Amino acid sequence: VLDASGDHVGAKEIWRKGVSDREALLASENSEDRIQDSMIYAKLGRREQALRNLEQYLAPDPQHPVRLYFAAQTRALLGLRREALDALKAAIENGFFNLPMIEYNTRPGLSFHILRDEPEFHAIRSDLARQLAHLRARY
Repeated sequence: VLDASGDHVGAKEIWRKGVSDREALLASENSEDRIQDSMIYAKLGRREQALRNLEQYLAPDPQHPVRLYFAAQTRALLGLRREALDALKAAIENGFFNLPMIEYNTRPGLSFHILRDEPEFHAIRSDLARQLAHLRARY
């Protein structure tokens, strides 16, 4: 909320506190927690920590559609457009069909905002919409 309202300093302070509080939990090897931390590290500009947590998050099942989707978000937050697009395509190819969630994350301040003007991002969204329309008609 702070970030969306323009209070970027306040948002970063809350992210710093959240990361500080959770760093002890990272030792628990709970990979589900790692993706949240990865995205927070990305927002804080702590690139290496974000990528390390992302790698650990993906390790148990690197082709899982939800994991790939969150990988795309983290990479987009890091400004890694090509890698974010590739991860998003892989997520969809592996069964991630939540188009409303993808579209929601194109809002200012959210992960896919940097991709919203990319022609390839629009192609990915359009292909997914066609797949969903086909599935709706079929079932």
